[in-house]
Amino acid sequence: MKNKTTNLLFVLIILFSLLFVTFFIPLHKPFSGNNSVVPYLVTGDVDKLEEFDDNEISHMEDVRDLVMLAITIFLVLLPMYVAKPIIDNKNLKKKIIWFDIILLICLIFFNIFFKIFHMLFFPQGNYSFAADSLLIQTYPLSFFFWMFFFWIFLVNILVIFIKNIEFPNK
Repeated sequence: MKNKTTNLLFVLIILFSLLFVTFFIPLHKPFSGNNSVVPYLVTGDVDKLEEFDDNEISHMEDVRDLVMLAITIFLVLLPMYVAKPIIDNKNLKKKIIWFDIILLICLIFFNIFFKIFHMLFFPQGNYSFAADSLLIQTYPLSFFFWMFFFWIFLVNILVIFIKNIEFPNK
């Protein structure tokens, strides 16, 4: 049982940090050239994307669907973990080591990883844009590299923090 709740905790940490990065970083300078994306992700109001072309809007709709799926999974899993907050620190340490190794490889080969990610999650192909498109100008590849890096960092900080919390055994 300890192993299952530790696995659940790790998934919750990953989802929480991913959602935090998704909503916080685009609001931060210098990535705030177009402030309509985060309000769109929150509200789903396509009118907030009026500056984007149809292909960019279609992509942002798919992005919002993924974000809403992540939020739903997070909110469904959270009560399950809160009910039994037991941590196996050894198992959590193994998970974070593997997580870091895999994601550091993804960072090293970020261009390839980014393309594969988009091919998997946007199979209809609406993820390729001209270099002068508003979406690419607002969120260049370097933005996603640093967002990915910050996500890895945040997951590690949260794991370190949570590993040191004493939860009562039930």
